[in-house]
Amino acid sequence: MKPVLTLLIDPHRLFRQGLVRLLEATRYQVVAEYASIEEAMRSPFHVVAPQLVVVDPSSDSQQTIPQLRAAFPEARLVMLTSSMHLDRMRQIGELPVQGFLTKELEPSELASSLDRIMDGQILFPKIMAPMVVTAPHAPTPRGLTAREAEILKRLVNGDSNRMIAAHLSLSEMVVKASVKQLLRKIKAANRTQAALWAIHQGFDRPQARSA
Repeated sequence: MKPVLTLLIDPHRLFRQGLVRLLEATRYQVVAEYASIEEAMRSPFHVVAPQLVVVDPSSDSQQTIPQLRAAFPEARLVMLTSSMHLDRMRQIGELPVQGFLTKELEPSELASSLDRIMDGQILFPKIMAPMVVTAPHAPTPRGLTAREAEILKRLVNGDSNRMIAAHLSLSEMVVKASVKQLLRKIKAANRTQAALWAIHQGFDRPQARSA
């Protein structure tokens, strides 16, 4: 299996070393590790762009997360932390972050979660929904078409465009265009924000996944 180039950022060296060893038994190849986002930004490491960035931002300022996203726009960005601060969770609703995982996960659960994220899914704890999304600022669910409502439920589920296309018997191109239109309609910046908005609006979650 082709390795997934992974960048690891965590303030605790012991945890970083343990995670590196844990990931050695998986397809995730840690190509660099840093104690903070600021340290990573100062590093000359930009020769090989990572496909996955796993970060605990607890020791960084709020401004560094957008910098990290801008530095690696194509990478899947995953928060892995033991503290679920409200301000950090609010940031996730504003940024294209693909996952929010806690350090309480079992090793096998962590690897499985990373696999799902790399497969195009979005993972976050259900508890985040009411904390991240504040007052709704978008049209009510009644303003959505039946297809948009179904796609929104699939986004809550963390489904990729391919999975949505298979479920609705549509082409991926049609789904991609529909998702883009849906994001504009509900004024969501990304799929994560759309999923959180949907949960806040009370959409059904028949197979909702949580990290």
